[in-house]
Amino acid sequence: MKRILLLLIIAMLILACGNEPPVIETPIYQVIVYQQKSFNLPNASVFLSIFFDLYDENGIEDINEVTFIHIDNEIAWTINSKNLEKVVWGNTSYYGYSFIQYQNAQQVLLGDYLIQVLDNAENITEKVITVELPDYDEPIFKVSAIPYQVHFSNDNQELTITGESFSSCELKFMNYPGLFNHTRKKFLFTEKINLEPYLTEITNSKGNTDHRVSVRVNKDEDNTLIYFIAEKDL
Repeated sequence: MKRILLLLIIAMLILACGNEPPVIETPIYQVIVYQQKSFNLPNASVFLSIFFDLYDENGIEDINEVTFIHIDNEIAWTINSKNLEKVVWGNTSYYGYSFIQYQNAQQVLLGDYLIQVLDNAENITEKVITVELPDYDEPIFKVSAIPYQVHFSNDNQELTITGESFSSCELKFMNYPGLFNHTRKKFLFTEKINLEPYLTEITNSKGNTDHRVSVRVNKDEDNTLIYFIAEKDL
C-alpha cells in the first residue's frame, strides 16, 4: 500500500513539473508603414508588429495560440501557433506576429496590449506591453502620405532621402539578398549613400546590371516607427 502511494506521489510530481505555464520575456513592438506598391501591396498600409522571448519547458511546439488584446478597446487578435513567426535578434529567438491589422490595415491602436499565450495543457501566461510612438499623442496612428522621398542620382549610384527627420535607413538589394548576409545594411542618418561598390559587387557576381533596391526608413533610434518605401528598379 505504501509503495502504491509513493508511486502515485512521484507520478503527480512528474506531471506537475511538466505542466508549468509558458514564460514571456522582453516584449518589443514596431509600427510598420508600407508605401503603396511596397512588397506588391496594392495600397499604403500600416501594421503592428509584436514579438517576445518565449519559453515553454515542453518546447515551443507545446504552444497552442497567442492572443493580442487592446485593453481599452477590448479588441483581440488570435494567432494560431502554426502562423506564429520566429525572428532572431542577437542570440535570442523571438516569437510573435508582424501583421496585426486594424481597419483594413489603415490604422494602429496605440496604448496597452495584453499578450496571452495558451499552451496545449490550457495553461495561460499574460504580459502587458505599452505601444507608443515618439512625439505622437493621438490614441490611433493612421496611414497618411509617406513623409520621405528617396532620390537616386549620378547614374543611380548615389541615394539620398529627404523629408522629415529620421534616425537611420536600411537597404536591401532584392535581386541579390545575400549581399548583406540575407539582411539589410544599416546607415545612420546621412546626406548621401554611395551605392557604387554594392552595384559593382552585384554585377560581378550575378553578371547583370539589373538592380532592385528596397529602402527602409527608421524614424527613431528604437525603431518603433518604420517606413518601407516602394522598391526601385535601377
